Amino acid sequence: ILRWYVLNINSTDPLTKDLFPVNQIKIKTIPHGGNMAIHDLRTTRLDENKRGLDEEIEKIFLKLNLNNLWFGTWHKWNGSYPIAGNWHSFPGQPVNAEGLKQEIQRLMAKGLLPFMYFDQFLAKEGTSESTPPYPAWLGRKKDGNLTIYDTYELGKGGTGRGSDWFTPEVAKRLGTETITFCYADFGNDEFKKWFVDGAKAVIEYYDPSGIAWDFGAGLIGDEINYSHSNPDTNISNGYLRMQYEVYTWLKDKHPDKFIATNGPLGSLSQLYSDILLVENPQIFTDIDYEAARALGSVLLSMTYHSHSEADTKRSQSDWTRLVMRNISQGIGYGTGHWILLGKDGEYITKWKTMLGFSARASSIPLVFESAAVKIVPASEQITASIWADDKNLMLALYNDADSDTIVSIEIDRNIVQRYGYKGTKIFDITPIDSAGIAGQKRELSVGEKDNNIILNNLDLKSKNLILVESER
Repeated sequence: ILRWYVLNINSTDPLTKDLFPVNQIKIKTIPHGGNMAIHDLRTTRLDENKRGLDEEIEKIFLKLNLNNLWFGTWHKWNGSYPIAGNWHSFPGQPVNAEGLKQEIQRLMAKGLLPFMYFDQFLAKEGTSESTPPYPAWLGRKKDGNLTIYDTYELGKGGTGRGSDWFTPEVAKRLGTETITFCYADFGNDEFKKWFVDGAKAVIEYYDPSGIAWDFGAGLIGDEINYSHSNPDTNISNGYLRMQYEVYTWLKDKHPDKFIATNGPLGSLSQLYSDILLVENPQIFTDIDYEAARALGSVLLSMTYHSHSEADTKRSQSDWTRLVMRNISQGIGYGTGHWILLGKDGEYITKWKTMLGFSARASSIPLVFESAAVKIVPASEQITASIWADDKNLMLALYNDADSDTIVSIEIDRNIVQRYGYKGTKIFDITPIDSAGIAGQKRELSVGEKDNNIILNNLDLKSKNLILVESER
């Protein structure tokens, strides 16, 4: 239903009216595959404190196929994205463009793929009337007040993105004891051009694997449903216009590079994004995931393994079950570097088989049609997804019930043939237990009935995941 609506949208908005209706919704893949991890300067060789964490974390990334890197804390604190000279990043670390380029290329030579981070904020104190970013580019509400995301005051901290980094030393470096992060006005044509040109320049100079947008189109709040400089549109549609312009340019000039977006599930930004980052997957419903699947992006989670009261004190087993369920819903794995270096890293590193499957799946189209796979007997506590192309068929099946069960799976051959799959009758099946640890892989013969591929009598244990792949 969502795909039908998107294919039939018409827009009168000045920034998006020529983008709709769209002719098709492409199902994207990442040909190199992989999961995703947040990485930043503080765990690279550019770390100002020289803690030497780069070698350790890079080994973990490669072991768990966390090769796609959401690469942050590199841009200038005021919301600009330099390609020359020296600056201080968002946490106040000194950065040099040439050194950053060398580090990006070093990571890529190891098989790690940095997506360079961009966000939607400008720091008011870092704007200037003489050089961009200009004060006129700061977002404002209809009453003229700034659309503020967060304010930091020395000694008082902030609320949105932590406060431990804003020390007296950092304040001295930046030349201000207050930082006011405001939403940038993407409805402003001058700003939007500056931002688009800056993104293109970052790709051309640093030559990374792609770009990571930390925002997507969607009217989530008053902060982005109005453009002060262009009241006929809004900041959200400005996001979409910008993402369209960068994405179409990238696919024309650098088709080997990719866009990842951290935005609302089912956002129109997915039309111009190869990867949708599903941040905090524990807060979403099955309907949210169906919406995200419908719009064609590769889905990778960003799971923070929090043990706070806000996360109802989720345990190690709770997080493990969430990741297994996510994989069965078509969502690959992602997490932060600090998680992997902390106590949670001890059990995450045992998931090598499960995360290897997740990484391979991101290189194969996710079959979005709900009718493609049927579970017999049906149960709301059992979830399944399939991926298919001309050579591969993959299935992930998870049982969230408290009891074991026997199920059969029917895969609609007409649907998977549209993805190019014509099929083998021999599959490999691997059980994953409730701790995320793989059991013995074995061969599975499949049958045919009424033009369906049939996997009969699968022994699906409670809180277990089954991974099935056509023999390669």
